[in-house]
Amino acid sequence: MQTIKSGTFKPTSPMMAPRAFHTATLLANGDVLVVGGLNADAATAMAPQSVRVEALLPGGMSLDQQAYASSVERYDPNQQKWSSAAPLHGARWSHTALLLRSGLVMVTGGSDGTTLRSSELYDVPSNRWFASADLKIPRFAHTATLLPSGEVLVVGGNNLQPSGGEVLDSVERFDPATGQWADMPSLPVARMNHTATLLDTGELLVAGGYSATDNAALRSACIFDPQRRLWREIEPMPTPRMLQTATLLEDGSVLLAGGADAPFGLPLNSGVLYCPNDGTWQPTTALTVARSRHTATILNSGEVLVAGSTGVFDIGDARSAEIYNPASNEWVPVGDLSDGRHSHSATLLKSGAVLIAGGQIPTPDPGYTGSAELFS
Repeated sequence: MQTIKSGTFKPTSPMMAPRAFHTATLLANGDVLVVGGLNADAATAMAPQSVRVEALLPGGMSLDQQAYASSVERYDPNQQKWSSAAPLHGARWSHTALLLRSGLVMVTGGSDGTTLRSSELYDVPSNRWFASADLKIPRFAHTATLLPSGEVLVVGGNNLQPSGGEVLDSVERFDPATGQWADMPSLPVARMNHTATLLDTGELLVAGGYSATDNAALRSACIFDPQRRLWREIEPMPTPRMLQTATLLEDGSVLLAGGADAPFGLPLNSGVLYCPNDGTWQPTTALTVARSRHTATILNSGEVLVAGSTGVFDIGDARSAEIYNPASNEWVPVGDLSDGRHSHSATLLKSGAVLIAGGQIPTPDPGYTGSAELFS
């Protein structure tokens, strides 16, 4: 493995609209498609101090004066420029987006003030959105994973509505051949704000998240076998964790980093590895900065770049970044972000650079940013 001893963040063209809690999807041609989110354009009249980002979890933050974005834009890495794309049919944030084998981008669920069951498909050549079949259950703060079969598995989340809602154990599968959603066996434990990682075996590891039953972060983890369509519970994580990142490493293990160990809890500086060979969890050395609402991106070197944070302990933490070296099981600081941020997106480009885009500016003066930068 060729290790990275240093790295540099350099500003690139800003997005056309400031946003956070959006999605960013690498397209087949190397462009990046950024979709939806919370948008600052109509939120600037609001007193930023009234927004507590962590209050998004578990019950939803006060969004009466927020703007839900339907806007979409594309980043061209060759020209380092953004351009407008066709907008969504409906605004949304806390949704999922992934690239199907057909080349279509599928956007699912989320919220526009009311939790959504709708899905949309983006056709890249025609720059058009098409309505897809609705989810059986509306949800946000869920996960969506492209399975080896080409099907999409949506797991958990929250179906919060003005009249109330619940954290979900519901699982659904989308079949591109039929264009329909089908119910799958339920999760052993309902959860939201968890992670879902496709293992080298083709199975899906679901870990952590928030449990409404216990009003607590979860230690529990489980694995879904798509062939047998069965869930099995595995050894719990050493400590509870929600809002973490999860990254599949080259050796097949999964790195979980940061997050929080309780609802409204402080960010964590711990990491843990899941080892599929023996089904155990092993701690990593401590992160240099406690992180929540950060991003984690596996680099071409096999190392993992972790960037940003809510900056609860120190506002400077939101500008910090570090790299995890699997060979040494160590975290190493790298150059700071140009702008402090959290709830942003991070996308590995075909060049090997990482595009960091948008996000929310940390306290004590929170707001939204459209700035973008490249790590290389």
